[in-house]
Amino acid sequence: MNIALKILLTLVCCIASFITINLLSSVYFAYNHHSRLIAYSISIPLSIFIGIIFWRKPADHAANRFAFIFTGGLVIGAIGFVVSFCVILLFGIGGNLGPLLSIFFIGPISFIIGLWYGNRYWKRKVKAKPFIP
Repeated sequence: MNIALKILLTLVCCIASFITINLLSSVYFAYNHHSRLIAYSISIPLSIFIGIIFWRKPADHAANRFAFIFTGGLVIGAIGFVVSFCVILLFGIGGNLGPLLSIFFIGPISFIIGLWYGNRYWKRKVKAKPFIP
């Protein structure tokens, strides 16, 4: 993979996971005095950790099927959730219940699609480069 593309995809993954985790944690800790501090202290380390997972190249494809599947689900799920949440809020689709559509339907559906795509990508990589111990 081209290094510029890898950097771009890692940044997109980090930003999407940061926004998703920050939104969810700020909603969860909404009635606390230090809700912003708690939300940032949860979302920044987790998004850095997700970026590190996404950046690393697996050593062998057979042992890292879970990594491919989980990364696909996480990236596509986070992007689907953030894009749908922002579009619904910007355009006012669905009134007050619009963000709930993103939280309960579009986010999990895009996560499942990402799991499927991660598995498909792993199968394609294994067929292209067979694992030789």
